[in-house]
Amino acid sequence: MSAQRATPALLRLGFPAGAAQGAGRRPAPWRELAMAGLHLAVLWSFAIVQPLFSNLARNAEFFVARDNTGVDILLFAFALVLVPPAAMLLAEVAAAFLRPGLARGIHLAFVALLAAAAIVGMLKRVLPDTSAVLLPTGVLLGAGAAMAYARAPALRSVLTVLAVAPIVFLASFLLFSPVSQLVGGAQGRAVASAVPSRTPIVLVIFDELPTISLMDQSRRIDGRRLPSFGRLAATSTWYRNATTVADGTWVGVPAILTGRRPAQRLPTARQYPNSVFTLVGRRHAIHALEPITHVCPTQLCGQRPRDAAEERLGSLASDLVVVAGHLLLPGDIAAGLPPINRHYEDFGADGDIVTTAAQAPRTSAGGRRIAGTDKFSDMLRDMERFVDDVRRPGPRPPLYMGHFEVPHVPWRLLPSGRQYPVHGTTLPGLHDQTWSQDRFVVAQGTQRHMLQVGYADRLLGRMIRRLRAAGLWDEALVVVTADHGVGLRPGGSRRAVTRADFAGIAGVPLFVKLPGQRRPAVVDAAARTVDILPTIADVIGVRTPPGVDGTTLTEPLPAVAPSVRNGRRGRFVSMPLGAFVRARDAELARQRRLFPDPLNLFRTSVDPAPVGRSVSSLSIVSSGTVRATIEGSRELRRVSFESGVLPVYVTGRFTRGGSVAMPLAFAVNGRIVAGGRSYPVRDAVRFSGLVPGSSLREGANTVTVFLMRNGRFAPVARVGG
Repeated sequence: MSAQRATPALLRLGFPAGAAQGAGRRPAPWRELAMAGLHLAVLWSFAIVQPLFSNLARNAEFFVARDNTGVDILLFAFALVLVPPAAMLLAEVAAAFLRPGLARGIHLAFVALLAAAAIVGMLKRVLPDTSAVLLPTGVLLGAGAAMAYARAPALRSVLTVLAVAPIVFLASFLLFSPVSQLVGGAQGRAVASAVPSRTPIVLVIFDELPTISLMDQSRRIDGRRLPSFGRLAATSTWYRNATTVADGTWVGVPAILTGRRPAQRLPTARQYPNSVFTLVGRRHAIHALEPITHVCPTQLCGQRPRDAAEERLGSLASDLVVVAGHLLLPGDIAAGLPPINRHYEDFGADGDIVTTAAQAPRTSAGGRRIAGTDKFSDMLRDMERFVDDVRRPGPRPPLYMGHFEVPHVPWRLLPSGRQYPVHGTTLPGLHDQTWSQDRFVVAQGTQRHMLQVGYADRLLGRMIRRLRAAGLWDEALVVVTADHGVGLRPGGSRRAVTRADFAGIAGVPLFVKLPGQRRPAVVDAAARTVDILPTIADVIGVRTPPGVDGTTLTEPLPAVAPSVRNGRRGRFVSMPLGAFVRARDAELARQRRLFPDPLNLFRTSVDPAPVGRSVSSLSIVSSGTVRATIEGSRELRRVSFESGVLPVYVTGRFTRGGSVAMPLAFAVNGRIVAGGRSYPVRDAVRFSGLVPGSSLREGANTVTVFLMRNGRFAPVARVGG
């Protein structure tokens, strides 16, 4: 038989002829392959495409924060629908040429796999979300589906009829979801006001900063620990009981920039045509750092720089693999994937690991060393450059609007701006934005947050000094706030606002320094972040745009109950002002008890170790069968204070004999400097401790982890020495 005549036979998948082809008649081989490809596309669409499109349609701001263009989204959507089924079909064609009959086996394997994926995705909603339950069930049902597909022509006919499904899913995503607003590309025209005022405006928005983290035990700004916030409070009006209106950046920042209560809309100029940017228009020189939202129109702020298209698409594909894993895999397996609800991109890049060996430190415009090549490090450099660019104004007064993404996670910053590597679990004790009941791991999370607040204070101090040097401070209207806070309570919510965690998530700093103001004031009325835009309009003498929900802070504020939108549930959580203040003060007292010395964030009240004792004075015994390993040992052996990285977060895991809640002591270079406790992370027992940077020395360091037993110390892990 010639090759030309053999080829059609090889390309047959070998399914029995269906009724549609008539008894005894087989379809043409190319038609059979086309049907196989359509069936794979249908199964792929139900198993993967529809869940992913549905999730992204509900979270279209994901594309906004990543600076993805409409073309990026189109390429992604069509590639997701078409490329994987085409690749599977090509594999079958190649198999058919290699061995007759092999293509049918591969095709049925693909059918079984895709059917199992779709089944597991559906069963996650009704059965226990564990691999022990879902995987065997999915495999059995997927195999059964493949057998039925092979033997029942009617089932294959159903899949043929459903061939329209990929087109429907694609059209729904691109044309009838919020994503359509990004694909269209039209941004809307900005209507700029005619501003008679020449008042410089400075608006600084910190991210994930609760008021509690700035306060001392007397409910004042802790100026000793945070000198820059202290100086700001000394020359401005502090609205001590101010609250945000949203628990997420996507809606929290637009609410500040527009004065409108949050709603389910994309954070773009098209959805928010009236903002602080259009309020001042071209009469002010606009300097905007808006890394997550896109409220500033391009005709006023210009086109923001983007990564190259191949980098954007590569990053998008990498992150969506992680998103798909969270959507489709059983919960216990998905728990091992990088989290997707703490950042907006770079999910799978080990974003909390920054090393001195693999990454040369980069320098910001002001000469400060900032290590790392990931998105977080780039973000830090952008913030530093924004501050460095504050200078004496030209003919137009400036508007400086900076959204500083600190002290938002990842928590890996020291007040100096140095970063520390985070190996293993990035936020121990946190599952799906809910803290465990383990007091130690939540206390350590609070330590890391507070250290990063110290960096926010440093950045604010630099901003104030630059404004003074530029001759802008005295005459400027300066507003400093945050988009939302964070919950730091054992068993509580980290970000999704609830009544139990309202105090930490809702309460945000709000400082307003009017032009010429030199004396401080404290106002305890119910101020809100939506009051900022009306205040700016009032001070510079411009009519407040239509649709604004806030009230100018220069007038007596109405008695309103704080209300914050829960982004997960799409509804508001409210609390009377008095109840909010009492809850805030109770949480403040709890956090103050955590730090016996507020100026020493490396020591907490849940720390069991005898900090300060030399190792030579300890009663050291054998650890027996207990063994552990310290991660990141290379950084500890090669400490460089000039690198921008300082390995103060010592982490590891027990390899033998480890149990939960074992009291530990961390010794650095011969002295106990921190304590901790072991804790569970999935199927492992881990430990972590924050050691002061002053305990480290240039070059090699010796670090020992001791298990404490009845006043005796058993070494279980060691680096150096």
